Amino acid sequence: MIECVKYHPVNKNTCLGMATIYVQKWDMEIYGISLHQKDGKRWINFPSRMYEKDGQKKYLSYFRFRNSDNYKRFCDAVKDAIEKHATAQDQYSEPVGEDIKEEEIPF
Repeated sequence: MIECVKYHPVNKNTCLGMATIYVQKWDMEIYGISLHQKDGKRWINFPSRMYEKDGQKKYLSYFRFRNSDNYKRFCDAVKDAIEKHATAQDQYSEPVGEDIKEEEIPF
């Protein structure tokens, strides 16, 4: 099970807010996951560090899934957990044009 234990609205550019996620099976918390929205689509970004390449700012995530299906299921579960937590705190707006799927997560 994945649970959002903290959510803070940001509402700056595409960033809606920042979250702390608890992954029960691993007994692990991930701090600094950001929730974004643009053109009716929502996604999450893992914590990352900024670096410059050819004079442009780039970001390197601290986490990476080797399997894209696992990555998608994890992201969907995190978005769902944030929605549940933020809705309970009255901090969440409904997604536009996005379905959050409930699938078994392999971790």
